[in-house]
Amino acid sequence: MPLLLIAIVWIAGLVDVIAKRPDLDRTKRLAWILLIVILPVIGTLLYFILRPTLPEEAAQIVATRTGHPVE
Repeated sequence: MPLLLIAIVWIAGLVDVIAKRPDLDRTKRLAWILLIVILPVIGTLLYFILRPTLPEEAAQIVATRTGHPVE
């Protein structure tokens, strides 16, 4: 079970870096992918700890907490 959870988080990290981060340039994206692939657990944890919140994500968080829809 723990290996399944680690695999899910690892895949989520890769998907996030590859598909959901328009703010990353090619070099940074490649560096994160390599770090996550070479050091799956540590690389993925570092990515999720260090990644900045995108403005759209911040707006969604605020809307969820206040109960107001995102415009």
